[in-house]
Amino acid sequence: MTKATHNGTCQACGRSQAFYRGTVAKHGYQVKGWGFFHGVCRGAENKPLEQEKTITEATIKFLRETYAPQADQYALDLESGKKEPKFYVDKWIQDDPNNKWRGHYEKTQVARADLSEGVVRSQIKAAILNAQSDAKHARAHADGLVRLIADRHGKPLMPISESRLVVGAKVRLFGKKDGVTGTVIKIEDKVASGCGPYMNGKLLLHAFVKDDESDHVYSIPTRSIRQSAIL
Repeated sequence: MTKATHNGTCQACGRSQAFYRGTVAKHGYQVKGWGFFHGVCRGAENKPLEQEKTITEATIKFLRETYAPQADQYALDLESGKKEPKFYVDKWIQDDPNNKWRGHYEKTQVARADLSEGVVRSQIKAAILNAQSDAKHARAHADGLVRLIADRHGKPLMPISESRLVVGAKVRLFGKKDGVTGTVIKIEDKVASGCGPYMNGKLLLHAFVKDDESDHVYSIPTRSIRQSAIL
């Protein structure tokens, strides 16, 4: 089987993926909040952003005009009491019938009446915060895709040998103002934290990036660093 020699930028998620037979490789996500990322990314097996931007522009439009406003409205409806979220409890599932201590917890949906009012208020508050966060991240992703169009559309594909994140590489720091960069000082496995529910608690490869201005060191999961951010 012929191996891919270049990477291309996915039109939907914005991450670098192997380019093979005219499209980026199949890749998937478990980010259920953004429906089109669940299972297989909608940009998989399509032309990369370097060559086409139709999916990227459609994604930006969807996030800004549909997804984020719907999340905003859901948060308002929860705050006003017009709508309620689904309520859950952590239920103990016994794995070994002969040992009550061997098992695990699973989130189980329950009726509101089965919970105390304090727990109900807590879960409603959490649902509001989640909806607000969904709207914020959707808009941030849309803004990131706009920048990616400027950075990658019409540019050549990236040779795989040149696209790897290595010690000594210069990186444009995520979320920082233009011009702020950092230097990768080491790359190693670390338990992720502060990265969102889909990475927190997982042992992931991290790049330790020293801010070139302040010398502060950030530990960032390598999967979160787009190839376009590597200078």
